[in-house]
Formats: sequence, structure tokens, C-alpha cells
Amino acid sequence: MSAGTPSDVQLAAERMWGTAAGGALNPAVHALELAMWQAQTRYDAAFQARHFADDFVEFGRSGRVYDRKTIVMTHGPAIDARLMAMRHHRLAPGVMLATYDSCVRQADGELWHAHRSSIWCLRNAAGQT
Repeated sequence: MSAGTPSDVQLAAERMWGTAAGGALNPAVHALELAMWQAQTRYDAAFQARHFADDFVEFGRSGRVYDRKTIVMTHGPAIDARLMAMRHHRLAPGVMLATYDSCVRQADGELWHAHRSSIWCLRNAAGQT
């Protein structure tokens, strides 16, 4: 294989990644986004190492900006969240935009609602945000 030629693994991953035209859900991106909201994967060091890109950046509900160093954690509060109106859009080959609404129940019972988005990139046959 010459330099710049995709490997069989990369080609298979791109096929799995799909196109998600018109907001249709992509199963791989959907599973990754849901995993970010489940304690058993969200607080798993190996999962985070694989799926949080080195150049990760997040804008929180409050407007606070987080980077990979501040967002990676191996323990935290229980996550009680509902994700609604999930849509996916292919921005470029191997790049997907996930948009959705979240409703997160806080420890005191208060519900926090937010519009959210994530950009997922296919890197080394793994999705990274």
C-alpha cells in the first residue's frame, strides 16, 4: 500500500460510519454519543483515551470552556439524563455532527435542559469527539 492510501480497516470503518444524509441517525455515532452519557463508559479511562481527541474542546451549558485535560475523569456523579431529538449530519468524509437536546436531573431534582452538539471524527478506525 502506498502512502496516503487508506487501509482495509480504514475503508471498513468509513463504510460503517456511513453518510447520515438529512439528519438520519448513524448507528456508530449514536452509540458513541449515548456512551458519553452512561457512567460505565463516561468514567472509563480506556473509553475516554480512545474517544476524546487530543484537541477536544467543549462549551458547557453554562458557557464554560473545557479541554481534554479538564473533561477526562474516572469517577463522578451518577448521570440521570434523557437525550431527545438526536440528528446526525455528515460534514465531510469521516466527520459527523450530532445535534440533540438533553434533560439532566441534578442531585436536588432540578432539571437542566440544553441544546447540544458534538463533532465526531473517524480517526484510526475509532470515533473521536
